[in-house]
Amino acid sequence: MMTKPRMHALALCAARRRRDIISLALVFLLIYSFIWGWRTSFHGATVVFATALIGLLLSGDATLAGSFRDAGFRLDTAAHAAALLAPMTGLIIAVTVLAGQLLGSIDFPTPHDAWMSLSEAFALGLAQQYVLLAFFYRRFERLLGRNAVAVVATALVFAIFHLPNPFLTIVTLFAGLLCAAVYQRAPNLWINGLAHGLISYHLYHALPLWITGGLRVGPGYPG
Repeated sequence: MMTKPRMHALALCAARRRRDIISLALVFLLIYSFIWGWRTSFHGATVVFATALIGLLLSGDATLAGSFRDAGFRLDTAAHAAALLAPMTGLIIAVTVLAGQLLGSIDFPTPHDAWMSLSEAFALGLAQQYVLLAFFYRRFERLLGRNAVAVVATALVFAIFHLPNPFLTIVTLFAGLLCAAVYQRAPNLWINGLAHGLISYHLYHALPLWITGGLRVGPGYPG
C-alpha cells in the first residue's frame, strides 16, 4: 500500500510535469506567433518582445533560490564549457571566413564599428541561449531525462524558429545539438552566448545574402 508521503511526492511530480508541458507549449506558441504574426506590427516590436519575454522568464527564475546559477549564469563551469565549444566554434568560423574569401563576399565592419556589432551579437546570442537552454532544455530534461532525446528536442525547437530560411534551419539544428550537448555537461550561458554571437557575426559578415538570406526568418525571408 502506498504511503501518504509517497502519494504526495507523486502528485507534486505530476503537477510539475504538467506545468513544464504547459509552459513549454505557451512559450513556444508565443515566440512562434511573434515571428510569423506581429513582429512587424509596430516599430521596435522585436526589442519590446525580447525584453518582455526575457524579463518574464528571469522573474520566474528569480523566485527559485539558486536558479540563476543553475540556469548557467555562473563562472565555475566556464573553462569546461569553453574547452568543449572552442574547437567547433573555431572550425565553423574558419570555414565561414574561408568560404567568404572564395565567394568574394567578405564585408566586415571597420574595427571601430566592429565592437558595437560584436556586442550586439553577444547580447542577442546570450538572450537566445538563455531561452533555448535555461528554459527549453531544462524543461525537456525534466520531462524526457538527461539524455540525447532532450538534446534533440531542444535543437528541433531552435531549428523550427528559423524556418523557412533553409540555411539557418540547418545551421541552428546543428548548433542546437552542439549547444545543448555542451550545456548538459557544463551548463554555462556566458560561454554559449559568446560562441553564438561570434558565429552569427561571422556568418552575417562573411557569407553572401543568397546563402544566408540576411539571417532573416519567418515571413521576412527572403526579404
